[in-house]
Amino acid sequence: MKEERVHKLLLKIAIITFGIGVVISVIVTSIVFTTIHRGEIRELEAELQLASPQIPLSEVPPPVEEIEEAELEDEDENEDGDAQVGRRMSVEIVPEILAGGIVTQLLASDAEHWYLKLVNQEHSMDEDFEPILEELIPGHFLDYRVVPYALEMLESASNAGVDLIIVSSFRSYGDQIALFNAEMNRWAANGYGPYRAFMGTRTRVAFPGQSEHALGLALDIVSGNNHALDDSQSLTPENQWLRENSWRYGFVQRYLEDKIHITGIIYEPWHFRFVGQEAARRMWEEGLVLEEYLLERHLIVQ
Repeated sequence: MKEERVHKLLLKIAIITFGIGVVISVIVTSIVFTTIHRGEIRELEAELQLASPQIPLSEVPPPVEEIEEAELEDEDENEDGDAQVGRRMSVEIVPEILAGGIVTQLLASDAEHWYLKLVNQEHSMDEDFEPILEELIPGHFLDYRVVPYALEMLESASNAGVDLIIVSSFRSYGDQIALFNAEMNRWAANGYGPYRAFMGTRTRVAFPGQSEHALGLALDIVSGNNHALDDSQSLTPENQWLRENSWRYGFVQRYLEDKIHITGIIYEPWHFRFVGQEAARRMWEEGLVLEEYLLERHLIVQ
């Protein structure tokens, strides 16, 4: 019996020793792999820093204005082939990016609230969304339901001696991809790495599926004496007239200077969006952007 107890004690000691050995082995292995992994991360970070020079964001290239397909093809032909391969970048649109859809109670088929459809960096639209368009002026199209309001606004401006020029209206999903890629390559040409070029572009050009122009509800409008898409547009009499009167026709200046933290888009005094006359009046009186108006009315979730 005594010998049997000794055997059991030795067996327990062996089991405990084996267990301790396994634990120590796991700990040592974990430390080794963690050290290797951290080393790889540091190497990767170093490579990314070399690939993306830290250029001040204030030194940004000028925003893309109107880019025609022919102009893009000309740029490709005029640049050196090897250099072009080295710097050209493009975004690849995959279904997962748009998986969130429209997080709002205002559905695309909602006959009552179609004009309040929210599209921004948090609310993407489907690639196959196609509004029913009608020509506003030669070469420019809008959702057919908006055209009468836009025509009335243009006529009123003309009667007031205001020279409004429309430089952009409906843009297709494919057009937005081309525009986004062109702007991103302008950043790359100015020395920005892929990540900073992408993030910088997003503040100036809507990501495909997140542009109000694809809704057929937005217009880019400039002064007849100033076609520049920059802050100087806000100083023109035409822009001042629009800020004071566009709401009467259901349009609002969409991207305000003091609401960049909400819209995620830089100040764009030239961009006007149709939201309906009631919403436009309320937004104009209270200085709201669309996100705030919809949130206030409990029509979107934050």
